[in-house]
Amino acid sequence: MVSYRVYQMTFRTQRGTKRIYIGCTRALEVRAIFHQTDAKGWLGCQTRDEPDYKILEDNIPSLELALAAEALHAARAIAEEPKTSRGGPWSAPTLTQPMLQECRAVGLLRSFLALKAFADNEPEGRLARHLADLSFYPAKDAPRGAPTMRGAYVERKRKAGAPGVAGNVTRANQLAMRVYKRPSALHRRLHRGVDPQERRRRETERRPPRCRFNKSISNM
Repeated sequence: MVSYRVYQMTFRTQRGTKRIYIGCTRALEVRAIFHQTDAKGWLGCQTRDEPDYKILEDNIPSLELALAAEALHAARAIAEEPKTSRGGPWSAPTLTQPMLQECRAVGLLRSFLALKAFADNEPEGRLARHLADLSFYPAKDAPRGAPTMRGAYVERKRKAGAPGVAGNVTRANQLAMRVYKRPSALHRRLHRGVDPQERRRRETERRPPRCRFNKSISNM
């Protein structure tokens, strides 16, 4: 089973100052290489010295839960050391006063449901952006066997539209496997729909009006 962890990276800048970064990953060894080879922003001025890594929370059963835990740990670290710590939703080198106030408030929270409630009350904040793709439910409402943490079940928001292979790809595969032939009534119905004229009419209505070609301009 894949598990995630929240980690703390402590390093020195080229000016000799200490910096801390909070993140989450399922492969810390790979992430450490990435931090050294493609460091940007808060990590961009680190020296070539090997940074120190500390595991803040381990064996987190899903990425969604790890992202929520990352936000809590990052807020606490920034609230404690605002000049040297960054991470999670607050990874920018410069933090505004509202961001620092948000970190101090979030750092006092304990449950994921409280974390989500805070984000909902501050829709313009960094935390709300960090959790925008996640849905939170009480742990008692979690599907059977689903992982929970800090009183909540967290999952990705489901996007509109049915999942699966695109229709043109499916039809091409079915033609190759000789499920039906082209042309045939079944192929036309799968391609154009049950009522192709009505479907085409609705598609035409949604199109923006075309710009009329000005003949006087063309003769200039």
